[in-house]
Amino acid sequence: MRKEILSFTDEKPNGRLIHDLEEAAMHVNGFAPGQDSFFVFVMRRDMIRELEALADEDGASLNGQLLVCAFSDPLVKTARQKALFSLHAMCAEAERQGWASAPAAFAVKVFQNPSFHELSAACGVPQNCMCAGAVIIGREKDSSEYQAQYNVFSYIQ
Repeated sequence: MRKEILSFTDEKPNGRLIHDLEEAAMHVNGFAPGQDSFFVFVMRRDMIRELEALADEDGASLNGQLLVCAFSDPLVKTARQKALFSLHAMCAEAERQGWASAPAAFAVKVFQNPSFHELSAACGVPQNCMCAGAVIIGREKDSSEYQAQYNVFSYIQ
């Protein structure tokens, strides 16, 4: 069984969680800061709501209090995978500490839209990076259990 997050509480994460998420990202697949990947942490609800509005998806963040966006260099073959593995490790660490996470496709939609290119630069994202994925993190308020439709397997040879 897997949970589908329906909404989060208003509780804000503290700086310790952010630090632990950064540490979790750095310990994945030889990830090294400054190489191939870049992360943006958004802890302001007004900014998260603005991203929802730009994506024309009001409420998509489920009231989450922390948005984490992973960026990678599209010219480096394994950069996107490393960024996404790091994002997954951050979600696992958040869950270990009692927080929940949900995909934040609305943020990816905005950051990948050429009309909002300046937004990435304003967030400090290196010019050569594109948004690989995003998650919204918060304390779980409402969720529903559902049966996964399929199993996911990875084979690396």
